[in-house]
Amino acid sequence: MEMNHLTKDNYARGREYVRSGDVFVWTGNRLIQRIIQRRMKGRWYHVGAAWVANKRVLILEARLKGGVIISPLSRRLDCYHVPSGVEWTKEKDEFAFSHIGDPYSITDALLTGLRLDTFMPGYHCLEFVRDLLNIPDANTLVDVVEWAQGNYQKMLQVN
Repeated sequence: MEMNHLTKDNYARGREYVRSGDVFVWTGNRLIQRIIQRRMKGRWYHVGAAWVANKRVLILEARLKGGVIISPLSRRLDCYHVPSGVEWTKEKDEFAFSHIGDPYSITDALLTGLRLDTFMPGYHCLEFVRDLLNIPDANTLVDVVEWAQGNYQKMLQVN
């Protein structure tokens, strides 16, 4: 399954394919973004998960400013949508809402980049999405994308 590049130009059409639990990733060329991309061994520097409610497409994400937040996807465009086939459950809702407002863990983000275990309170983007979607052994953003693509393919085979 290919990723869908969502921009302001195609958002109105692309948003109808987004389901809760799908993954969004961002790429960029700023220095810090390139450093993260290099450490994560891929082209992405940030990850979030979709939450669709009342026909609104939102992103659950951990950001340096604000920690764990909910953002409208329309304000975070120029990203890639990766369908995941995740079954969205009440438990996932409860997990997400129980962590809204948790701080961003810059220490854990740095430790993850060094491939070391994380232990500080709070979340960075990879940790939050990994825990929210129950992704086993996701240590890089590439791991999250590959898991989402594989999970989506399994879901298609079942249906």
